[in-house]
Amino acid sequence: MDALLIIALSIIAVYIAATIAIYGEIPISISNTYYIWREKFGFRLLFSFVMWAVGILVVIYWESKCAGRYEWLPFLSVAGMGFVGAASAYKETLTAGTHYTAAAIWAGSAIAFFALIGDWPSIVAGLLFGAACFACNRFRNLTFWAEIAVVMMMFVGLKCL
Repeated sequence: MDALLIIALSIIAVYIAATIAIYGEIPISISNTYYIWREKFGFRLLFSFVMWAVGILVVIYWESKCAGRYEWLPFLSVAGMGFVGAASAYKETLTAGTHYTAAAIWAGSAIAFFALIGDWPSIVAGLLFGAACFACNRFRNLTFWAEIAVVMMMFVGLKCL
């Protein structure tokens, strides 16, 4: 099962690293990488596939580990991740509301799950990691670093289950 988590983390890490390498700087948000790949290479579905692949791998791992402990929250969180991928064009009127709502559900459900099971160290570790990266980046791209903090909190928390 740990292999699922490693593969999911590798997918999102490679995607973000490749985006930064291609773009030449840190994007304003993870969601904005959709536009970077679309404009540079015409890849409209890459962001969606990354969100869906990571979500599928994470939900299998997460559900196998939580066994009756608020198990609806992992599903809700990963469903939010899936809808972020489905509504990737967040600058468009048609998909903006879905994208932002799904992102809030993804982050909120993950944080709520770890808070309810008492895994405060994972929440704090994710927040500190995001804050440290934000500070090292001269306090730019807050949305990107907040999203990275949630992703890190989720992966650290899942590994600690």
